[in-house]
Amino acid sequence: MEKEQNKVSKKKATSSSAEQVKKTAQEVVKKTKSSDKTADVKDTLSSSSLKIASPANRRNAKSSSTIHIKQVASHYGRISRQVASLKGLGLSRINQVVEREDTPEIRGMINRVKHLVEIIKV
Repeated sequence: MEKEQNKVSKKKATSSSAEQVKKTAQEVVKKTKSSDKTADVKDTLSSSSLKIASPANRRNAKSSSTIHIKQVASHYGRISRQVASLKGLGLSRINQVVEREDTPEIRGMINRVKHLVEIIKV
């Protein structure tokens, strides 16, 4: 009996959020029909309760420290994933040094080729 009540309450919660999305979409359509100004649409979207966090915003919120990465070994004879990581880091020659932002994506590429590079923190 309790399980059925939980299912019903979950359905109501889902339908209410779906109704909010539908109502917001209808407001946007009304605004665009009444005037072709994009500012009105942006105001309506920004005032709505729908907030979407983009990856770019999360990256920009982090500290902007940089690291220098130096290639110390050749990519010859390595598997293609490692060669692709070196290329993604911008490394193509031994003793080449590049400067990159210290982000999780860059750290992941460095971790893949940690035996081929050195990290010089700035």
